[in-house]
Amino acid sequence: MPSYSDMPFVPIVTEPLQKILLDAIWIHAASDRNKIAFMNAEDNSVCMTYRDLYLHAQSVCAFLEKRHFRHGDIACVVLSNCWQYAAFFLGVSMNGGAISGASYRFTDCMCLPSCFLSSMTYIT
Repeated sequence: MPSYSDMPFVPIVTEPLQKILLDAIWIHAASDRNKIAFMNAEDNSVCMTYRDLYLHAQSVCAFLEKRHFRHGDIACVVLSNCWQYAAFFLGVSMNGGAISGASYRFTDCMCLPSCFLSSMTYIT
């Protein structure tokens, strides 16, 4: 017997996720040039604005496009938990790619097999 939720239906998304995110980032950047998107928890003076996040995502997109990164390619990213991950994710998504992540604490012996199993295209 099927059960039905009392919650309203979730609308079907008609735009790509990266477009929705970039539009939201652009709106925040346009409303206030210095609006903070990310802040370092240990040092409040180190922060990233929405404007800079948008520009970095565009830069990653242009960098990958210049190197013939295409739709369906997989980029392996080895980063700690930092704001650069968001810019890299958006830049790869704008090119139609996907990310396979690895911990920066991995040794070469641990990192390389996971990268090759994912058929990654670039390591950054």
